[in-house]
Amino acid sequence: MSSALKPSIASDLDTLEAPTKVIQLATPSSASRQSHQLLHRITGKGLAVSYSFTRKEHLYSDKMADVELVFANQGDKTVQNITIGSKQLGSQMELHDFGQIDSLAAGESVSVSIGIDFADTLNPAKFDLETKTSKFSVKIEARVGELIRGTAMSEAMFAKERGKLTGMNENSAQVTLSALPEPSALVEQVLRVANLSVVSSQSGEGKLTVLFSGRTSCDQASVLVSVVVDEDSKAKIVVNCEKMVIGSMLLKDIKAELVKVG
Repeated sequence: MSSALKPSIASDLDTLEAPTKVIQLATPSSASRQSHQLLHRITGKGLAVSYSFTRKEHLYSDKMADVELVFANQGDKTVQNITIGSKQLGSQMELHDFGQIDSLAAGESVSVSIGIDFADTLNPAKFDLETKTSKFSVKIEARVGELIRGTAMSEAMFAKERGKLTGMNENSAQVTLSALPEPSALVEQVLRVANLSVVSSQSGEGKLTVLFSGRTSCDQASVLVSVVVDEDSKAKIVVNCEKMVIGSMLLKDIKAELVKVG
């Protein structure tokens, strides 16, 4: 094949890529997991519980966020029959329970997994944790970035999809950083906020451009993010999303993270 034909063929193939709804999920972002307190040991009569979003696909449903619960018995008595009781969930939300923990001795800890479909909303999942002798009302809240799954796409597909998400589906902001960041540092900051995938990262001539892509877990709405940092360390963040509330909230979180570190 003549080398002169290769760029044309590559361009044609880009235009034939699959539509957004069949874009493949990418490996979850490797940003460090953040642990949150679910039940304090004093309130829990010695039982302490924390939770974190693993950013993995839950086995029960691909619409669910996989959430790890860590139970630690910090009391002096064995806790028996730990399970989830009643649930108070918003419309279309679902929660998949863990299997009952029959016994947790003093000083011991155990981790389990639950699945939560937040239905692409920021409504908390409220439920009761029950033991043989007690009941505790708790809630799990998700930042908007945990409602997203990274997707694999080319720059050409990114540009094509972004062209469909303009107007009210686009939110932007600008922040001034202390210096032009390393590409890996900027990527880490964004992935700390949201479970996105990196489409491309380009730097040169005093400018850095990083593109990210994803989709919401429930309705698979496209989520596209671009961060461009110029030679004056001014960063322009653009978020394109089918769901306007998610897009505006994600922009707010990314901006706050860049300001905090920058």
